[in-house]
Amino acid sequence: MEYMEYFRINKESITSVLKFFNKEVDKEGYIIDIKTKIRIICPYSEEIIKASDFSILPGGISEKAVFVNNKSYCFSEDKVLGL
Repeated sequence: MEYMEYFRINKESITSVLKFFNKEVDKEGYIIDIKTKIRIICPYSEEIIKASDFSILPGGISEKAVFVNNKSYCFSEDKVLGL
C-alpha cells in the first residue's frame, strides 16, 4: 500500500499553486480553469470546488493532478486508488 504525503497550502500561496495547474479563483471564490473560465467540479462529490476548501491529489496518465473537495469520502482508498 502506498502512502500519500500531505502539504497544507497557506492562503498566501493559493494563487501561485493554482496558477501552476492553470487554475484561478473566480469572484465568488470557486476554482476555475484559466482558459475556459469554467468552474472545477470534484470528480467524487460532483460539487464545484471552493478555493477555501480543496485538496489536490496525484493525477492519472492524462492529468498531472485531480482537484477534490475536502470531504472524507473523496479520500477513501477506492476513490484515490481507482478500485
